[in-house]
Amino acid sequence: MIFGTDGVRGIVDKDINCKLAYNVGRAFAIYLNKKKLNNYVVVGKDTRTSGDAISFSIISGLVDYGINVFYLDIVATPVISFLVSKLNVGGGVMITASHNNYKYNGIKLFSNIGEKLNKTSENEIENIIINSKIKPSKQKGKVLFNKNLTNIYLDNLINVCKCDLSNLNIVIDSANGSNYILAPQIYKHLGANVIEVDCNNDGTKINKNCGANHIENVKKQVLEHKADFGISFDGDGDRLRVILNDGSELDGDDLLYVFAMLLKNKNKLNSLTVVGTVMTNLGLEKTLLKNNIQLLRTDVGDKNVISLMKQNHLSLGGEPSGHICLYEHNCTCDALFNSLYLIKGIVDKSINIKELLLSLKKFNSVTKNVEVSYDFRKNFNNNILLQNQIKNLQHSNEDVRIVVRPSGTEPVIRIYVEGKSEIKINKIIENILNFIN
Repeated sequence: MIFGTDGVRGIVDKDINCKLAYNVGRAFAIYLNKKKLNNYVVVGKDTRTSGDAISFSIISGLVDYGINVFYLDIVATPVISFLVSKLNVGGGVMITASHNNYKYNGIKLFSNIGEKLNKTSENEIENIIINSKIKPSKQKGKVLFNKNLTNIYLDNLINVCKCDLSNLNIVIDSANGSNYILAPQIYKHLGANVIEVDCNNDGTKINKNCGANHIENVKKQVLEHKADFGISFDGDGDRLRVILNDGSELDGDDLLYVFAMLLKNKNKLNSLTVVGTVMTNLGLEKTLLKNNIQLLRTDVGDKNVISLMKQNHLSLGGEPSGHICLYEHNCTCDALFNSLYLIKGIVDKSINIKELLLSLKKFNSVTKNVEVSYDFRKNFNNNILLQNQIKNLQHSNEDVRIVVRPSGTEPVIRIYVEGKSEIKINKIIENILNFIN
């Protein structure tokens, strides 16, 4: 199986290499030609040291089979999605392993409307990789180096989120990833005094003790500099975490609530409904209901969230990890846009964020990640004994919510337990760890 929960992902030279990348590019080209889609594709990458080798290999596969490539070099994943949706191109490719460390890399494929390819399309491309013997095209594609295309994305950011940030001190952590130039640039353009943290083109340090999964240093910098906000992205710029001036940490559930109320106040929250996942805190669901807002749940993964949003014509969805999609503005999760949209709402006094968050009463929850073998992760859902043990534990503890699932990107089992009693939560996690070990 080549495609996982979010495109192709794995350890470089073990799970993903230049040969596989070439074959993905080749298969994507054959797929585009078969669907009679435009023979131009937008390609970008994050800062990983393996990014050049992987991106040039996939580009070779594309141009060998007649596809022209707009190569943008280092950009965030949402930039690829946005540009594909605005340009008359056949699709997009992003070389990234998102929040994973530099040893990993991956390939995300986008449709001609800027959405991540659905499972049906991925299966079709996977079948081409395995079975197709189509020869390369006689008419080769061209590689066009056009970084000016990024200005289309920037202009949209400024037009939608324009506000005066001249009185604000903002700490920005780009996880040594895709937003290392763009995020400080746009905040400075709007007048903010920017304190940069881990905003370097250092592919060996991408996501290393920084970014949306490691916000300790941003919080420290906010308090030391008496900053108004701390903004933290992950390596490819689709996850967002926010620190307020008192050190309060906002995860994806907090942000989803704030955005829901912001859009509701603007009469832009379609059907008064938002999309979350099985990991979304039950306290958030109950708080939304008090505000006449319904929460729909889906499986983990921003692709699943956006798919359910699209099916129901909804405007907002997200995950606790910090993936938030404002569908009116981009059909993927855009952390930079979301951060600006949020701060604009605060500056323009559309919301009082601290007062608003007082009404959000989340349940206690603990997340535990357990490293396992690849085989254990692969066979997790077929492990009947383990599945029955977890089900029995849930049945005997009806006042808690238990989610145990294999990671789609790493050899890890993720345990999430939520309830009112921290003591009970920790005991349940101990039981599950004993089951796994």
